[in-house]
Formats: sequence, C-alpha cells, structure tokens
Amino acid sequence: MVTGDNINTARAIAIKCGIIHPGEDFLCIDGKEFNRRIRNEKGEDSPLKAVQMLWVNLIMDTFASLALATEPPTESLLKRRPYGRNKPLISSTMTKNILGHGVYQLIIIFTLLFVGMHSTCSVSQYWLKMKEVTLCSVFPPGEKIFDIDSGRNAPLHSPPSEHYTIIFNTFVMMQLFNEINARKIHGERNVFDGIFRNPIFCSIVFGTFAIQVNSCKCF
Repeated sequence: MVTGDNINTARAIAIKCGIIHPGEDFLCIDGKEFNRRIRNEKGEDSPLKAVQMLWVNLIMDTFASLALATEPPTESLLKRRPYGRNKPLISSTMTKNILGHGVYQLIIIFTLLFVGMHSTCSVSQYWLKMKEVTLCSVFPPGEKIFDIDSGRNAPLHSPPSEHYTIIFNTFVMMQLFNEINARKIHGERNVFDGIFRNPIFCSIVFGTFAIQVNSCKCF
C-alpha cells in the first residue's frame, strides 16, 4: 500500500477499514519511499515514473472495467449454454490471449528501450551478457530506430526525454487497443463487431486517447 499521508495513520485506517489485516503479509510505504524504490541502483529513474504508472493503472483497471462492463448482451450470448461449476475461471482462449499479448508487449517495449535510440557496444554487452554474439553484431554502435538520444543514461531529476516519452506512449496505446481486443474472449475474429452499439465504451476509448495525446507532456 502506497500513501501520501503519515504512514502510521494510513496503516491504522487501512486495518480499521479491513483493507489489510494484522498478521498478513503486506507492505505499507509512503510516496517518497516508493519513489526511491522504483529507481535503480545508480539512482536513475525507471522508464515509467510514478505518475505515469498511476495513469496506466487508471486506464487498465478503472476505465477498462467500466468500458467492458457496459457491453450490451448480444443474441449469441443469450443463447450460449451456461458453464459448469467445474469449468476454469480463465479459459484456454483467454490464457492464450493474455500470454500472447504479454509477450508482444515485452518485445515491443524492450526493443524501444534498448534499440530505439543511440546505442554503444559496451551497453549492449552489459545488458545481454552474451559470450560470443552481442547486440553489436546485429545493431552496430550508433545504429538505432529513432534519431534520438538514450534516456537510460540521463541523470536523476533530468527533464523528460524523447526516448522515454515514446516508450510511455507506446505502452499506453497498447493497453488502449487491448481494451478493444478484450471485447471478444471466445475466439471471435472481428473484435470491432458491434463496437458502436456501446457509446460508453467508445467515449472511454476516444477520451483516453485524446487525454493521452494532449497531456503526455505533463507526464
């Protein structure tokens, strides 16, 4: 639990409200300690800052839940037979979608993080820790996707970099489009089918997109 208030007061309130229980395995930290822990051992900021992670959490949890929960029932849904009591909560199709989208996001984000900017051979060798084949054999020193400087070596409290801004926007957009993919969880091909029948879903998706585009400088 992360709080901006006094840690002892917040812990007491959380216990009183039943959010946490004495004897359970939990961790209560204040905002400054949380901000310190998300930095690496060199004191450099992580690719996503605290306010960015809060925004992503708002998109993935609150907005996504509201958008998907307001989906109107379809004719095929009303005709579907009920599931048995022994059926798993997460189906095999849902598992494949979760794992597939997770791997896809990791590949894209790591590519942008380590290859999307000016790179050096030593940094590539350090991160990959390979004996014979290094990233330099694939991407020579100075090779990059975007003509920008790396944000990984920026000093603490430095201004936002173009490198990390691209990573943040890419990550948010992947979450946003995953909301559309999550509309269909039974192997349907057309995830856009009937999307305009739910004005709340469309408002949340377009609203989140507009906020992200116009407020990325604030993050």
